[in-house]
Order: sequence, then C-alpha cells, then structure tokens
Amino acid sequence: MDNKIENSSSFFTKKTILKLTFSFLISIVLFYFILQYVSFTDIIYKIKQISIGTIIISCVFFLINYFFRTLRIHLLLSGRIHFFQLYVITILHNTLVQILPFRLGEFSFLYLTTKTKKVGIIDAGATLISLHLFDVIILFSGFLISFLFLDKNVHFPIPKALIFLILFFVFSMILCLLGAKRIQPSLEAYLSKKEKHMFLVSFLTKCHQLLIFLENSHSKKKLLFFYSFCVWTSYYALMYFLYSSMDLHFSYTTFLFIISTALLFALIPIQGIAGFGNVELSWGALLILFGVESTVALQTTIQIHIIGIMATLIIGLCGVVLFLLQNLYIDKKKASNYESFTH
Repeated sequence: MDNKIENSSSFFTKKTILKLTFSFLISIVLFYFILQYVSFTDIIYKIKQISIGTIIISCVFFLINYFFRTLRIHLLLSGRIHFFQLYVITILHNTLVQILPFRLGEFSFLYLTTKTKKVGIIDAGATLISLHLFDVIILFSGFLISFLFLDKNVHFPIPKALIFLILFFVFSMILCLLGAKRIQPSLEAYLSKKEKHMFLVSFLTKCHQLLIFLENSHSKKKLLFFYSFCVWTSYYALMYFLYSSMDLHFSYTTFLFIISTALLFALIPIQGIAGFGNVELSWGALLILFGVESTVALQTTIQIHIIGIMATLIIGLCGVVLFLLQNLYIDKKKASNYESFTH
C-alpha cells in the first residue's frame, strides 16, 4: 500500500513538472506570435505607463470580488469554516489559480479547506465543482444574452446560428445535469458500485443536495444567486473600468459579449504561466473583431493583464501574511487550551 502511495506521489510530481514545462512553452510560442505584431519596446513603454492608482482600484475590485466568492462558499459549506478564515483561503486559492498554469491552483482550495479539519476532501471538491457549474451558467447566460443583441454588422468567422446552437446545447446540458433529480439517484446507485467513481457519486449527491437546498429555502436561494451575480458583476466592472481607462469604449452589450467570450475561453485548462499568451490572444482577437487596430488591441490587453497580475500578487501576498498570522493564533490558542487542561 505504501509503495502505491509513493508511486502515485512521484507520478503526480512528474506530471506537474511536465505541465509547468509545457506551460512555459505555450507562453513562449504565443508571445512569439504576438511579438510579430507588437514590439517589445512598446510593451515596456506601456508597462511604465501603469499608474499606482489604477493598481489600487484593481485591488479594491478584487477584494470585493473575493468577498462575494467567500459568502457563496460559506453558504454552501453551511458555515463550517469561519468566514474570515474562508476569506483568506479564497484569496490564496484565486491567487494561485491566476498564477499557476493548467488551473493547478484549484488544488489549493482542497488542501486549505481540508487543513481546517472542518471539511472533508470529497465535500470540498464537490463544492468547488458546484461553484464552477454556477459560474459557467452565469458566463453562458451573459454570452447568450449579449450575443442575441449584438450589432448585426459584426462578422464572425463561422455562422452566428451555429455558434448559438452549440453554446445553447452546452448550456442546456449543464442545466440538465443540475436538474435531473429523477436520474441522479439511479445514476449514483450504479456508479457507487465501483470505487473509482466515488468522487463522481459525491459530486452528483452534492448537486442533488444543492437542488433540495435551493428548493426548500427560498431566502437562501436568493442569496446564492445574488452572491454569484455580484461575483461576476464586480469582475465585469473591473474589466470595464480598465479598458475604459485605456480609451477603449464599447456599448454595454458588446463589452458583455467580449468579456463573457474571453472568460469562457479561459476555462480551457491549457494555458501558460499566469495566463500570459492565452489572455492576450483571446482578448486581442475579440477586440480586433470589434474594430480595434491589432497593435493597439494587443498592447492594451498586455498592459491590462499585467495590472491584473500585479493586483493579484499584492492581495495574494497579503493573504499569505494573514494566513501565517491566523495559523500562529490558532497554534497559540491550542497551546493555551492544552496548558489550562493539564493544570
């Protein structure tokens, strides 16, 4: 048994190293392509133009975003982890997701929540996936709504009707997964016979419990959807503020379409370190599609991406300090309780 654990551990380490190496190659290849249109000198010049005020405002937006993310997780975990402790975990988790490639930062949520010894690994994993399902539903909703009201003069490389049908199908499948209450129990019973499907069983159970929770508690249902709405409204507002400050102005519908599409593209787990290359390519292509000159589109996207990374790292470092102080306080409290018990 120990040998199996060691082998799985070494395999995971090798797999992680391969992912990190591959992510560097992705970033290099994508930036090589981008540098065909934008000079490195222009990129440095744009970085030097970044103001401290813009970074501070970005930090405030991120803190608001993490606050609503924490409220949402706190609600789903039924308050088993103290809110402030969960807020620090949310900061660290989202910082690592933004920095590490292939969404490896997602593992930090599982590690940090289970480290509190108040939530099990299955509950933590199922909660994380449930949250992502809600996020995808909101992003798809934003995409579909904005897509329907886009200017008819915008020309896509593939027919609009085909784009709409594909995304509507995916959106419907996600809703069916959450709403198939009759199918879920029988599917869980079938999958539970095999150990390798236990995580999927737990996830389906979590979805089923979530549906029951939403149906039985009208006030909490409103809260969960309100928090989810606030999570993405705060992020959309940040992006709108940043791009508007760079003198790129779009209608609300157009911007909703651009950011929703870019965020859906970001769900693909193949990405470079801190998303460099992927973000520039997706956002740049969307801006070019809506009439922004290619050089301006790429320069602006690189500049805004760096602002986002700076703000993320600042908050992440604060989160690390708070996490260490929090652990120090918990250790002192345990030591104090132990001394009082022994005496």
